This record gives sequence, C-alpha cells and structure tokens, in this order.
Amino acid sequence: MARPGLISRLDPGCRLLCLALLSSAFFFLEVIPSSISFIALFLLAMGEGLSPLRLFRDCAWIAGMAAFLVIVYCVGYDPGHGFSFLATGLWNVARYASRLASAFMAGRIFYATTPGSALREAALKAGVIFPRRMRAEVALALVLVLGYIPRIAMEWKATEDAARSRGIAKKPGILAGARLLSALMTRLMVDSVLLPEVLSSRAWSGQKPPEVHGAQRWSLLDFLAAALAGAFLLAAITTRKGPSLGPSALF
Repeated sequence: MARPGLISRLDPGCRLLCLALLSSAFFFLEVIPSSISFIALFLLAMGEGLSPLRLFRDCAWIAGMAAFLVIVYCVGYDPGHGFSFLATGLWNVARYASRLASAFMAGRIFYATTPGSALREAALKAGVIFPRRMRAEVALALVLVLGYIPRIAMEWKATEDAARSRGIAKKPGILAGARLLSALMTRLMVDSVLLPEVLSSRAWSGQKPPEVHGAQRWSLLDFLAAALAGAFLLAAITTRKGPSLGPSALF
C-alpha cells in the first residue's frame, strides 16, 4: 500500500481550515507569487498520487476562462476605428488566471485527499465553532456545499456507466448528449426529494446542534499546517498592492 502524502496525514478539519485560508490568500497575490503557489500545490498533488496529465486536464477550464478574460480586458471597440487589442490588459488576465489556478489546485487536493465521510466530519467540526443557535445550520450548509462537487462527479460517472451499458454514449450528437444530461438531472432531483427525509432521520431539525462523536485531536503537524496557512494569508494581505496595468503588477 502506498504511503499517504503529506496532505493526507492532516486531520480533515485542518485540511478544510487550510483550504479556506489559502483560497482567500491567493486572491491577494500577484502573478509571480500565485504562480509559484500553483507550482507548489501541483507538486503536492502529485505527492498525493494524482498524475500530472490528469491535473492538467482538470485545469483545462482555466484556459477557457483566461481566453474569456482576454476578450474582456484586451479587446476594445471604437466606432471610428473598429476593434483594437489592448496589450496592457494582459496583466489583469495573468493575475486572475494565476489566482484561479492556485485556488482550484488547493480545492483539487482537498477533494482528492478527503473522502465523503471525512468531509462530513470536517464540516461538522467546523460547525461547532459557531454559537449554539447557528451550529446546526452552519454545519448543514457546509456539508451540502462541500459535498456538492464530489456528489455531482459521482452521479455523472454513474450516469455515464448506465448510458454506456445501454449504448447511448456511443451515439454522437446533441440528442444523445441531451438524454445523458436529462438522466443526470433526474438522478439529482431524486436525491433532492430524499434529502429532507434523510436529514429528519438523522435529527437535523435546526433546533438542536449536531454532536460530533469521537472527534480526532489535532497533531503537531495539523497545528503547524494551520499556522503556516494563517501566516500566508496575513502576509498576502499586508503585502497587497493596489490595481496596476503595467509590468509592476507582476510583483
């Protein structure tokens, strides 16, 4: 059995806290610091067993977002001269794309190292830090929001497998894609109908805060990781500079 990576050895609650701190910090950084952060997170993801090809494929949507930002920041129109390209806008494109890439990679590592049961445990731990009347609602919201992405991915894979077994996935075209999407939405709608009953059976009434049984104590590594993430956020905030459209935006 492969030895777990550095992130996998952290407590799920610590991973959630680090994700929140680091994701916030990335959006205070400029191009070079956020790019370095992306490379560091990329290497950490590889240390968790994720292949580089898979990671680059997962980041493909950021390239599409960057192309959209090029249109927003760099393409101008003058009725007298027509369309023009503003090269100064490329600094803003690089800034936002690098921030998005870093934040995405942090989330990718979190979901890769945190199974569903550990994710719910982390959300419950995060909920108990709020005042008593807010604990149940906050913990429930965290469970639903954090569990949304892996749930969608799981349902999509199950839908694809079912479609492939019936020969639907082998038929190209808009109609086949619409059927596949319709099947996915049906599965999600059925889950949404069952959700209130599941919550009621587990005493999610909104009146009594949920109890966390057998909470694991943080190790020295957990406290160190949380402290480093907090220090990183503080450094990003204190060193932040105002908006810039020139080469100085890189630093």
